[in-house]
Amino acid sequence: MHRNYLNHLYYLVKNYSYVLKDYTKILELDLSYKTLTMMITAFKRFNEFLANEYGIVLNIDFEKLKEIAKMKKGEEKIDIFNFEWEYQKGIIQEALDILKRMKNESLKKRIFLITLFFTGLRASEGCYLLNNFSNLRFLKYKETVIIELNYIRRTKKAYLTILPSKLFKKLSEILKNENPSYNLYFIENLNKRNNVKTYIFRKSFVAIASNTMQPHEIDLLQGRMNSILVKHYVRHLKEIAEKYEKAFEPYYNLIEFILS
Repeated sequence: MHRNYLNHLYYLVKNYSYVLKDYTKILELDLSYKTLTMMITAFKRFNEFLANEYGIVLNIDFEKLKEIAKMKKGEEKIDIFNFEWEYQKGIIQEALDILKRMKNESLKKRIFLITLFFTGLRASEGCYLLNNFSNLRFLKYKETVIIELNYIRRTKKAYLTILPSKLFKKLSEILKNENPSYNLYFIENLNKRNNVKTYIFRKSFVAIASNTMQPHEIDLLQGRMNSILVKHYVRHLKEIAEKYEKAFEPYYNLIEFILS
């Protein structure tokens, strides 16, 4: 027998003698695919040695062992980019599921959640936007509306946000007549009574926006940028708005579905 196979067989006998009683136990060992295949081959050579020298044949299905060992090979390789995309799809789907589940809830709740979905703002910032909607300055650009928030707190700052023109129009009509008030109690009630984790919408926003935007552009819209950098990037607001529209346009049909 080849010395490598003898070494592997010796290693098995010394450390995992129970494997010789039930050879399938070899697949339960925390070993790499390469080491496993070497040990399976060692078993095969040992079986051939016993058969040739002593006429003893072990009842081992080596082909079956190799097929099962291949599963270990698959476990060791991770498609990082596919994993990331699957994660993003999962986050987006989770946000969509919440919206669909809340379809028959009050208009006040639906307005809030669809706003978080399309802005990626923190829950408190979403409240500020809706409570001050009619008083905020805005700029229409193509099929989007850029809204100046300037909602500044000690550590968190939201300078601006973007909405689809269709949603902006809907909100303008509804809030003009309804004028609902949003506060911390409303957010807590939404989380507890409806089991809605508002941070999911912030994550789904990143997943959708990252298809067309750079990280710093997403940071600008999600309030993760200081005033000096904001002043620099506002010069590119129209370009960012175009990227926003391209990323979120596939979801525009949600506006009518959720608010009708």
